[in-house]
Amino acid sequence: MIKPEFIEKANAVSIVDFLAAKGIEPVKAIGKELVYHSPLRDDPTPSFYVNPAKNSFKDFGVDEHRGSVLRLVQLLEQCNFPVAVAKLLEFKGQELGSYANLFLSATEIPKPKANDPKIVFPVQNPVLINYVQSRGIPYSLAKKYLYEVMTTTSDRVYFTVGFVNDSKGFALRNKYFKGCLGEQDITTFDFESRNTVAVFEGFFDFLSALVWFGREAPRIPTVILNTTNNRKKAVAYLRGFKEVNCFFDRDKSGMECFNLLRDRDGLPVNDCSGIYEGFNDFNEFLINTPKKQ
Repeated sequence: MIKPEFIEKANAVSIVDFLAAKGIEPVKAIGKELVYHSPLRDDPTPSFYVNPAKNSFKDFGVDEHRGSVLRLVQLLEQCNFPVAVAKLLEFKGQELGSYANLFLSATEIPKPKANDPKIVFPVQNPVLINYVQSRGIPYSLAKKYLYEVMTTTSDRVYFTVGFVNDSKGFALRNKYFKGCLGEQDITTFDFESRNTVAVFEGFFDFLSALVWFGREAPRIPTVILNTTNNRKKAVAYLRGFKEVNCFFDRDKSGMECFNLLRDRDGLPVNDCSGIYEGFNDFNEFLINTPKKQ
């Protein structure tokens, strides 16, 4: 496991500076973004965008080419996550001495305890970071909203990303697993205004909306159900709003939840899933839509 402080330092390296050191310069600026010929492929029409403020990139020619400076180095150098961290640290002038110094020692790695089979700490596992980035979520958001949760089952250790709910439990996800730890509940981001509230089915959809609209945090009251089974737990909170904007999956479960909020619970709901029409949910839309309209 790589030392968290090394990941932080590596991820703080400017993409603009790293590209400039390789002789790669932008050809123009559009708004807050710099536009390059993609260094990852033949790109006669510049379509590689870098946001210096967010230190993120997006190659509009290839959907998978997006993310943080660590992701860019992996793609440019055709290397794994630890090597990318080492290269960026060296770029910043930090002497590692030995590649092995990147990693926590066996005694430093926290272990689950028999009476408390979980340990939660900010996401740092390369596999989980790559998983989150593969879903279009940059590391800057991952480290702000997601935790790394280690659990044990039958003497095996499992790593997942966890999203905290209002009962201090976690909605858990990794490439192969979807579940929860602790009490299942909704997650709310509250503001004083009681005009409009946004409701998402899952946390990846919530994070996808932040990415799509270019925000680091919600600007209006927001609820993440974490599962449609939590609909009833959200109703009391949602009754205080004049308008309830729903960003649910465009499938049977999502539509049933929307209809229940409208017909059984009598809430003033709006179906906002038209934003990602043609896709199952906001996250699928984000991953597969090459350019923001």
